[in-house]
Amino acid sequence: MTNPQEFFKKTKEEAQVRASGAQVRHRQWATLRAIFFLGGLVVLIWAADARLYDVFGVALLLFVLGFMVLIRRHQAIRWRRDEARLRASINEEELRRLRGDLKELDEGDEFQDAEHPYTGDLDVFGRNSVFQLVNRTTTPTGRQALAEWLQQPADAGEIVARQQAVAELAPKVEERQRWQILGRYHTQKEVNLAPLQAWLEQADQIQGNVFWQVIRWVLPALTIGLYTAFGLGYITFGTASLALVPNLLVLGRWFNYSMTVQKSADQSIQALRSYEALLRDMERYSPQAKRLQALHAPLMVGATKASSILHQLKVTLDRFDSRANLIYILANMLLVLDLHGLVAAERWRSRYGKSVGQWLRAAG
Repeated sequence: MTNPQEFFKKTKEEAQVRASGAQVRHRQWATLRAIFFLGGLVVLIWAADARLYDVFGVALLLFVLGFMVLIRRHQAIRWRRDEARLRASINEEELRRLRGDLKELDEGDEFQDAEHPYTGDLDVFGRNSVFQLVNRTTTPTGRQALAEWLQQPADAGEIVARQQAVAELAPKVEERQRWQILGRYHTQKEVNLAPLQAWLEQADQIQGNVFWQVIRWVLPALTIGLYTAFGLGYITFGTASLALVPNLLVLGRWFNYSMTVQKSADQSIQALRSYEALLRDMERYSPQAKRLQALHAPLMVGATKASSILHQLKVTLDRFDSRANLIYILANMLLVLDLHGLVAAERWRSRYGKSVGQWLRAAG
């Protein structure tokens, strides 16, 4: 990069052009989705009214498959639009830094400490601060780590290790901006990892308990069996519904614990998506500096990548994030889904919980 100002200006303008084009295509595909949906409903209603059940079945299958394809295509265009917008924003920030215009950049005010020996005198945090100049973090852990580096002295060996890492990454503008984009894309709102971190440190309550391991399979089997018997005419609906009583008692027993996990999910799902995307991209990077190699090493657990493992947790927590959904509520009453979800969450935590901190620091 011979001229930083020209590079950032050109990159910003190119990104703005791509964002404008993607926005036009995004609107076009939104219109196409609406037309396809309404047209599909018309065909399905006509086929049902005409009692053309073969036509209805084929049309329904094509409707579902076609709509799924349109959704995926629409999402891909939205990602390209948002990626271009974020790239333009990032390069605009770089231009502002070159002009000395820092007023709209993160000041790190919460890290200011009047008792600190030097951060106040050297304008490390606040308006027109060092933090505003050097901060490119996009995750809570990365932001916290940068603040700690600026607040705490380091020995000569640590300083050299950091300088080597910076020297390796400094010319890799594309990689650095791509990581910024991935981090910002999923964490455009403020996130709070404290509930998740607190849950990771808790002891298991179900994992290893034989009684609850058996109950989580016996009760759904009993419920399905009784409702099947009702469907076949062997028992009344009221008798079949008695199966819900023990289910509801079990759900009540674990209600508070389920709410704790749900709270963790509510406040951390977006952050987990960001970390997962960052880790997946970083896993493809081959660092040379020793500090970067040390951060990169924990990203493989045996033969499994950290991003894949974190995805498993996101899927599990997504289940709890859906607990207010009517379909989930009904399925939960029948199949005690909360209990299955708690077992899956605890199993994940017991296997990988201690590694999460390393992964988050690597992505920071």
